[in-house]
Amino acid sequence: MHRVTAVVVNWNSGDDLARLLLDLREQTDVELSILVVDNGSTDGSVESARATGASFDLHCVGKNLGYTGGNNVGAEVAGPDADLFIVNPDVRIPDATTVARLAQALTADATLAAVAPAIETSPGRAEYLDSEIDLERAKALHTDTDAPFPAGDDPLTLSWIDGAALLVGARARKDVGLFDDRFFLIFDEVDWCIRATQRGWRLALCPGIRVGHQRSSSFADSKKSGYYYWRNLYLLCRLHAASRFTWRRRYFARLAAFVGRPTILRSRYALVVLHGAFDGVRGRVGPGPEDA
Repeated sequence: MHRVTAVVVNWNSGDDLARLLLDLREQTDVELSILVVDNGSTDGSVESARATGASFDLHCVGKNLGYTGGNNVGAEVAGPDADLFIVNPDVRIPDATTVARLAQALTADATLAAVAPAIETSPGRAEYLDSEIDLERAKALHTDTDAPFPAGDDPLTLSWIDGAALLVGARARKDVGLFDDRFFLIFDEVDWCIRATQRGWRLALCPGIRVGHQRSSSFADSKKSGYYYWRNLYLLCRLHAASRFTWRRRYFARLAAFVGRPTILRSRYALVVLHGAFDGVRGRVGPGPEDA
């Protein structure tokens, strides 16, 4: 039976954390231990999680290290020999064999660094079935979105898989290393997937293994995703794009087109996005203004 450690980074996740722990408690055919890394939550989510009666280890860091830093703490606490199921608190896992089947898919192919379940957005439709990394055009995005699931269940090789839920093998962890703390959140998994493929590993999405994703309650009423997206896209391109100049031209063209949309231009969101881009250019990394 496979042994897996689930790492859940919590930061003011409300009732999401408790619901996820109940889903993880029901997982069968796998030796699953659960590690919650709490980034200094103040909303009572840890207390609500304890009230579920689910068995989990809690590691409180006392401050917000971001999704990236929290997962790195979890990886270090779990130890180098653990396969890690990294999962957001807002992910729903309706099938009790999900983690076991992901572990089977991972061990069936020694070239796989990590595997991810498909995210089902509505019955029979996937959030994405492919992905693209084209940093010369300043792009790293999911493609084949809101698509019907394919007929077969064979894993699909992708250039990157979503960090909301993924199983990372211990051998790949030792070879590729931790997530890059400079990202804090957003594009951290893309950076890791790039480094993994550069070292000869593959990433796979398993369309026959499905979870739900409600999108983070810790982002509620916050525009910070726009800040981190544009700041960290700049960092990602700076680290990995082949050309020193082409990607910058494309990055600023994309930025201008986005901010120039009338609904964006007339909102405060435009200032948040431009702040993120400016901080990217000047090399700011780690927590942004809302999280410092």
